[in-house]
Amino acid sequence: MLSILGANDPDVLLSHAYDSENLVLPLTLTPAAATSKLLCDDCLPQAALRTLRSANVTVNLHHDGVAPSSFAEGTTLGAVFDVLSTNVDKQGKAFVSTIEAKHGPIFGAQWHPERPQFEWKPQPDPFNHGADAVYAMFSVAAKLVSEARKSPRRFSSESEESKALIYNWSPVGTQDGGSYQAYFF
Repeated sequence: MLSILGANDPDVLLSHAYDSENLVLPLTLTPAAATSKLLCDDCLPQAALRTLRSANVTVNLHHDGVAPSSFAEGTTLGAVFDVLSTNVDKQGKAFVSTIEAKHGPIFGAQWHPERPQFEWKPQPDPFNHGADAVYAMFSVAAKLVSEARKSPRRFSSESEESKALIYNWSPVGTQDGGSYQAYFF
């Protein structure tokens, strides 16, 4: 969605173009990662970065994606976002896996940082649930929460905040046969 909005073009999202279901990979960082707010050497603990770069820990569950060429210099999308990492699917086709807005704290990941900690599948479980994987994903989550806490936006009252809590809604969808549930507000 971020890429579609950044490009102002729904065709930037390639539908059914990637073979990346149940694919667990390390991130292939781009030079832009070194100066990013999310994946730079000082952004995350070194052990977490090392794991993200070298171990099969990022969970990919997609057949849609955005090609690295969509972010080329001179493109609308390239003017809005930096590509922090790429990966390749089971067929060797490259896709963008992590992006960061050039102006403002907006981050996007094609992979699922929540899955190693919270998603367990029947054997054989394709996800890496090892301590290094969980630590790396927790580090990413903590960094994103740290960035979100910088926002000056607040609820006007505790009552207004209570009305907005996710616990007021029930997810739609089931876990049996699929892995997605959604909230409709």
